[in-house]
Amino acid sequence: VGSRTGSGVSSRTGSGVGSRTGSGVSSQTGSGVSSRTGSGVGSRTGSGVGSRTGSGVSSQTGSGVSSRTGSGVGSRTGSGVGSRTGSGVGSRTGSGVGSRTGSGMAPACIRERYCLSNLSFY
Repeated sequence: VGSRTGSGVSSRTGSGVGSRTGSGVSSQTGSGVSSRTGSGVGSRTGSGVGSRTGSGVSSQTGSGVSSRTGSGVGSRTGSGVGSRTGSGVGSRTGSGVGSRTGSGMAPACIRERYCLSNLSFY
């Protein structure tokens, strides 16, 4: 019921609730909740909740919550919550929450709480 298919924006097809596929912006496909794939900015694919991959800014991929990788500013990769790596300002890498390394502005972090509350990679 309600399944749709087509080449327009937000066209949908599938057997799962909310599963979508298409060539438009934000097109979606998959069997998991909210799993998406596409070529637009922020396009997502995966079987886990919120897992994403793509070539746009802040594109994400992974099986863990919030794990991300990409070529945009602030792109992240890792299997742990909040683990990040990238070439942008304040880019971070590591498997622990708050672990960081980079060559951008404010490369030093004295307090993890300071990093988590004052740095944004979205």
